[in-house]
Amino acid sequence: MMNKFQTRKLGLATLAIILPLWGCTVLAPQKDETRFFVLMPAQNQPALSSAAPQALVVGLGPITIPAYVNRPEVVTRMNESELKVSDTDRWGERLDLNIARVLAADLSDQLGTRQVLNYPWPPRPPIDYAVPVAFQRFERTADGHVVILAKWTVRNGKDGLILRNGTTSIDDPSGPDTASASQALSRGLAQVSRDVAQVIASDRGPAEIGRR
Repeated sequence: MMNKFQTRKLGLATLAIILPLWGCTVLAPQKDETRFFVLMPAQNQPALSSAAPQALVVGLGPITIPAYVNRPEVVTRMNESELKVSDTDRWGERLDLNIARVLAADLSDQLGTRQVLNYPWPPRPPIDYAVPVAFQRFERTADGHVVILAKWTVRNGKDGLILRNGTTSIDDPSGPDTASASQALSRGLAQVSRDVAQVIASDRGPAEIGRR
C-alpha cells in the first residue's frame, strides 16, 4: 500500500508524461484552410465600338454595395433573412474596390477606350459620361445561384443630364462552391457593364464614339 508521499510522486510522474503529449496535440501547428478569391474581368469580349484609345472618357462611380457583403469573408444568403459568413473563404481584396476595378476593365474593353476612371476622378481630362452604380444585391445563395441587382445611371459628363436610368437583374445558377460563385459574379459584372456600354454607344453613335 502506497503512502501519501509515494502517491504524490506517482501523480507527478504521470503528469510529466501526459502534459507533453497534451501540449503536442493542442499546440501543434494547425493547417490553414483559408482560401482567397477575386472577381475578374471578362475575357475576349466583343467590343460595341472601335473608339480610339484616348477618345472617350468615362467616369465610373460612386460604386456602392450592401454593407453585409462588403467584408473580408464570403457571405452566402441562406434565406430571405439569414446570412452565413464563411469560416474559410475570403475575398482577396476589398469587395467594393474589386467590383469597381472589374467594371472599369469590362467597360474599357466594351467601349474600346483606355480612359474609364474610377470615382473620384481628376478634373482633367473632362469626362464624357458619369456612371454611378448602386448594387442592392451582390451575393451567392444556398441553392447554388448568384444574385445581382444593380441600379445604374448614365449622365452626360458635361451638363449632368440623365441619359438613362437602368437596372440589371441577374439570378443565375453558379454551382455549389465559392470558386464557381466568384466566376458567375464576374460574368454578372460583365453584363452590368455591357448594359451601361450599350447606352453610351447608342448615345454617341458608331461614327462619334471615336472622336472628341
